[in-house]
Amino acid sequence: MEVAAAEQAFPGAPLVGWKGSLGHTLGSCGLVELAVAVEALRSGITPGTAGAGGSPMGENVATGAFGNRGFDGVVCASNAFGGAHAAFLLCHD
Repeated sequence: MEVAAAEQAFPGAPLVGWKGSLGHTLGSCGLVELAVAVEALRSGITPGTAGAGGSPMGENVATGAFGNRGFDGVVCASNAFGGAHAAFLLCHD
C-alpha cells in the first residue's frame, strides 16, 4: 500500500527502501535512513532497494543504485507500528 501511495503522489520518481539492508528496527526509526539520504545527496548516487528480489512491488521501485542529480531532493517516510509516522523533505544545497 505504501508503494502504491508513493507512486501516486510522486509519479515517475524512483522509490527505494533500505529496511532490507538496515534491519527492521533501524530502518523504521528514520534516523539511519536520514544519514543514508544525506550521503546519497552528497555523493549524487542513491543506493537501490535492498532485498527487492526479482519482482518489486511497483513499477518505480529502483532495485539498483542510480544518479540523483536530476532530482530536487528526497522525501523520506518512516512508518512504524502504533501510528508512529513521520516524513521529511531533504533538498540539495
